[in-house]
Amino acid sequence: MKYVKLSTSLVVFVMIASAHAQDLSKKVKNFHLVRQVDDMGDTSVALGVNDTDGNPMLLFGCSGDEFKIMFGDNSSFNVTDNSLKVRWKFDKQKTSPTEDWGLSTDNTVIFVPREEKVEFLHKANKANLLAINVLVGPQYNISHTWKFSMKGFSELSKYLTCVK
Repeated sequence: MKYVKLSTSLVVFVMIASAHAQDLSKKVKNFHLVRQVDDMGDTSVALGVNDTDGNPMLLFGCSGDEFKIMFGDNSSFNVTDNSLKVRWKFDKQKTSPTEDWGLSTDNTVIFVPREEKVEFLHKANKANLLAINVLVGPQYNISHTWKFSMKGFSELSKYLTCVK
C-alpha cells in the first residue's frame, strides 16, 4: 500500500473513517474503498479514494447521512477567499459553468458545492474521465487542470449509502 501526504482536512475525514474496526476494505477498479461502522453512533463511514498514486486525490465519502466530494493536490491553493473558481467536465461532455467551490481552512482541499452534488454524481456514474480546472491568480489568469479516471465509480457508488 502506498502512503501519501494528506492535507489536514482529508486527514480528519480519513481518521473519522479509521476510528473503529474495519468492515470492508477493498479495491474497486480505480478506487480504494474503506467502509466502517461506528458502533457507538450506529453510523457508517464509507470512503472512496481515486487511485492516483497519491497526488492529486479525489475522495468521495459518507459519514452517516453526510456526503462529501473533495479534491486536493497536497499543496496550498494560494488564495485569500474561502472558495475557488472551478470548472469541471466528464468525458467529452460540455464543461460546467465556472462555479465557486468551498475551500478547506488550510487551503489544500476543495469541496463540490452542495447544490452541485446530485448532478456531479449522476454524471460521475456514467463517466470514464473527470477533468477539474481550478482558476487562480488575480484575474484568474492562471489555471491548473487535473484529470481522474472514473472507471469503477458506478460500482463504488453502491457502497456510498448516503447518496441513495
